[in-house]
Amino acid sequence: ALVKHVNDEEAGALFKGLWQAIAEDESNEAFEQWSEEMFPNLDNEAKRLILRMTNLDPAKRALMSDIIMDRYWN
Repeated sequence: ALVKHVNDEEAGALFKGLWQAIAEDESNEAFEQWSEEMFPNLDNEAKRLILRMTNLDPAKRALMSDIIMDRYWN
């Protein structure tokens, strides 16, 4: 459902790939350990942004206004 709201084709492909990997992965490796070797579109900037958006601590989680201004989109 999230992918439908992503306008950027590359970001949409990244989210689809990540979701597929999560669904297929039985090792449950921590996201921080995922590498570009495993997911070529998951560079350090994309991973940094995803971690900001998914922080479980609401006080540390990025606001939407911060996300849209993030350097990843430049």
